[in-house]
Amino acid sequence: TDGLGAKAKDAEFTDQFVGKTLPLKDGDIDAISGATITTNAVLDAVNAIYEAAGNGAAEATDAPAASDAPEATEAPVAAIGEVAHEGAVWTTAAQGFAGPVAVTLTLDDSLTIQSIEIGDDQFAETDGLGAKAKDAEFTDQFVGKTLPLKDGDIDAISGATITTNAVLDAVNAIYEAADTGAPEATEAPAAADVPEATEAPAATDAPETTEAPEATEAPAATDAPVAEGEVVNEGTVWSASAQGFAGPVAVQVTLDGLTIKSIKIGDDQFAETDGLGAKALDPMFQLQFVDKTLPLADGDVEAISGATITTNAVLEALNAIYEAASAETGVIGGADGPTAIYVTEPEATDEPEDSIEVTNEGTVWLTSAQGFAGPVAVQVTLDGLTIKSIKIGDDQFAETDGLGANALDPMFQLQFVDKTLPLAEGDVEAISGATITTDAVLSALNAIYEAAK
Repeated sequence: TDGLGAKAKDAEFTDQFVGKTLPLKDGDIDAISGATITTNAVLDAVNAIYEAAGNGAAEATDAPAASDAPEATEAPVAAIGEVAHEGAVWTTAAQGFAGPVAVTLTLDDSLTIQSIEIGDDQFAETDGLGAKAKDAEFTDQFVGKTLPLKDGDIDAISGATITTNAVLDAVNAIYEAADTGAPEATEAPAAADVPEATEAPAATDAPETTEAPEATEAPAATDAPVAEGEVVNEGTVWSASAQGFAGPVAVQVTLDGLTIKSIKIGDDQFAETDGLGAKALDPMFQLQFVDKTLPLADGDVEAISGATITTNAVLEALNAIYEAASAETGVIGGADGPTAIYVTEPEATDEPEDSIEVTNEGTVWLTSAQGFAGPVAVQVTLDGLTIKSIKIGDDQFAETDGLGANALDPMFQLQFVDKTLPLAEGDVEAISGATITTDAVLSALNAIYEAAK
């Protein structure tokens, strides 16, 4: 925002960083007044560079070394996305900046937190930043609070938004399980819940409400809910839905080309959690999307704090609409009514195994699978069937910038190191808004598995 976050480009702000040694800790940089989110975004980016530079991580075009991934010693208290309990003690974990962040809560019958413990033997957040999650100054805030936790209930760790959000995601996953009395892993956040910096904007960062007529001017809801994976349109009005935390999240937009002119989120099947995912219905959340051009990449909108899954469902629905609206076929609705366009690709099992060519030289295996915009090449070094290094992409790689192109990022590729083939859905964090590219990588790896085994 001009006059607020845009000051991040001013010398008065940037000059503070010159001469400082990474990582940056709380107080090293004076925040931009009224633009905490932008300030933290810069700090998160700088410290992400520290993590990569400090560990000697390879560039995106290089395969990450096996040593870049934390070794599995003892099993964590709870796997990411799995909620377990014994009596009043509940445990789960969520993805932090450098690995899983385990959370153990003791709850009373009213779902009030009696005690909290953060971290287990896999806790690897950065010293002086995310590692502060284990400090009493941070954990004491939770004791006595009743679940679920909402935006503002907890002061975030300065410069470590991702770690803070991992703790909140874990705590609210426990709430979802404890509130329903069903601590099954299927009720915890799905693997597609990619951690993001999701601090809600301060009031001074948001447009005034007088600038928000479009948010309530969304087209009328279609007569029947749109099935997940299906995109329909009638003229300039497009509808799609994606799986949220508690059910399908429907999205309907009016487009001018690929620019959103109005949006409506939710239909009669909307069931996201009050105070969390249900904030997707708020006009101030929906207003962010108006006048933005598809596709939307990670960080284009402020996520709902503590409800990353719901936010990602909205983005996935919008990017499914983008894929349909920008398709070369140019299919549009006409006098005959809406046209359904299925944009999800077939499951890997629908394709004969021998249709994907796999080559190898010693322990190095290479293949490719069809992505959104072209072939996605995958090269791995195996120890038996365990991945020791991986390289994604070659000179034919053409996935969308800000979406499928995130497959080239070291932090995406690093997830695969030390995992054993075959890989199933949920074994790695999907690229937000780029399911087709993610699935192409998994299809290629499992084709290698079929050949290597």
